[in-house]
Amino acid sequence: MPTILVIWLAKLSSGLSQLLGRGDGSALPGLVAERLRPGLLEYFGHQLDGKVTLITGTNGKTTTTRMIVAALETGNGKILTNRAGSNLTRGLLSTLIADTNWRGQLQAESAVFEVDEASFPEAFRSLKPSSVVILNLFRDQLDRYGELNTLAGKLKAVLGQTKATVVLNGDDPLVAWLGQGLSNVRFFGLDKAAVKKLPHDFAADSNTCPVCGRALVYDEVYYAHIGRYHCSNKDFKRPLINVVGTTTEVSLSTSTSDIKTGSAKADLNLKLPGLYNVYNALAAITVSIEAGRDLSDIVMMIRTMPPAFGRAEVVEIGRRRLQLLLVKNPTGFNQVIQTYLIEGAKQPLLILVNDLIADGRDVSWLWDVAFEDLDGPKQILASGTRAYDLALRLKYADLKFKLAVDIPDALEGFIASIPAGETGLILPTYTAMLGVRRQLADIATVGETRL
Repeated sequence: MPTILVIWLAKLSSGLSQLLGRGDGSALPGLVAERLRPGLLEYFGHQLDGKVTLITGTNGKTTTTRMIVAALETGNGKILTNRAGSNLTRGLLSTLIADTNWRGQLQAESAVFEVDEASFPEAFRSLKPSSVVILNLFRDQLDRYGELNTLAGKLKAVLGQTKATVVLNGDDPLVAWLGQGLSNVRFFGLDKAAVKKLPHDFAADSNTCPVCGRALVYDEVYYAHIGRYHCSNKDFKRPLINVVGTTTEVSLSTSTSDIKTGSAKADLNLKLPGLYNVYNALAAITVSIEAGRDLSDIVMMIRTMPPAFGRAEVVEIGRRRLQLLLVKNPTGFNQVIQTYLIEGAKQPLLILVNDLIADGRDVSWLWDVAFEDLDGPKQILASGTRAYDLALRLKYADLKFKLAVDIPDALEGFIASIPAGETGLILPTYTAMLGVRRQLADIATVGETRL
């Protein structure tokens, strides 16, 4: 079938999907195009001519992508990005198709895409990016991705022959290992952080040497297996860090760090929570510097960036505030708990665990969450399609909680239980987060924008 016809059929499917209320068109057009014209992603790759940045990793893709776009957009013409977060190849295609004119030509001059880890090899081969970012590798949906070493092996094979600039998290041993043998690699990381790893944070997925398999020795561990390390057999060590941060303060709404690269220095005051967002910012800064941006300009562009949807955004309902913090794997959940405890928080919690396709069917990861360290909430309400699994886990952690399986009922009751003038935290998995946002759509405002 002719390429132009496929593009227009895909555009039509997007319009029909939105008209019928069956979705926002962020995936269906790409799915249609993939079925009718395999290889269409490569067609768009030729048009972009390598002016593409791909961001992948377990956690932080959406926020890092937004930061990079914010830092690069001024003066660089239109930058195409998958703002809705649809990061499989069908999502990339949908974004590209939506940007084409009637002749099938892209309007954008460059693109910055977040990419699902499993989809990264295909996206890389088709789009031939000029720069790549790998944020971290944690256990996540083993039923989809498999073990980390297998995933890392696939990533390394793809990167092996590239001339692209590869930006890697030097504090993640497995990610840092991906840079061995590459000629154009840059590392980001932290020298110090104002946090300590949770006592029950056992989700260290890559704490052995990727070269010899012996245990890594850590000088400092910030969370999971992220920190400053070296091989006990001297076969591997943390690389020289090109963009380094020193984090002095983190909370549920902000983080403060000193950033240094070469002789350039800057203060970074993010309106985003936790240490994990500092790492996202370091990745974005590294990419932007390689693109020719000045450190001070980059920091100015990203420091006031609001949270991405579901990632710490605040919802106002009357005199009550709700903060949504997406949790989808042990490491991400532990980072939320770590930040919650640093602030000495007592806010009530609504935890929502679903097991739909986008969440992953396997919820055994709940047993690797450091619930035992969660001290102080005024109340915990458990809900979601796997509410009983969550309840069992909370019971073994010796935490007091209430159970409300139906999410709409749970959310309504949770809001009613929050005293006027106070804040409640909602910790949902991905599809639960989407459902909560839909439920709040008619009654809440996020910042200045309707949900």
